[in-house]
Amino acid sequence: MLMDTQTPSGRVPVAAYICTVEDDTAGMIADYVGQYAQAREWAMVEVVRDTDRRTLLSDRPGWQHLLTLLSSGQTRGLVTYSRAMVAPDAAAYERLVVLLVELGAFLACARQSTPQSLPRRTPGDAYRRYQLAEAASGWSTVTPA
Repeated sequence: MLMDTQTPSGRVPVAAYICTVEDDTAGMIADYVGQYAQAREWAMVEVVRDTDRRTLLSDRPGWQHLLTLLSSGQTRGLVTYSRAMVAPDAAAYERLVVLLVELGAFLACARQSTPQSLPRRTPGDAYRRYQLAEAASGWSTVTPA
């Protein structure tokens, strides 16, 4: 279990986890994840990178390093760019979240790519948007009675 550690500034320490082969992409992703953490006032302790998503997460050297950071209390959370960097599917991701919670840590994904993040559409939405657009333009196909 992790101690309730915080950085001297009182911010929650987190580590970034990136898994990508391309060096240019890794830099951009690290910046994006860093901005995500900063916006939540988390202190980025370290950025850890692996290069092969096909390798099991438990066999990746960067992931092993992150587990060491968590167990030593140097970080309380992990921030990654997307779920795909840490899990091949939704079930594996949920198992990972449970594991991290048991360790007293959290996992945050900077880019939400799940169906839940898409706007909800109902069958009447298209017609309502059409009516709103007509009303806003001042034109109407409906004649007053």
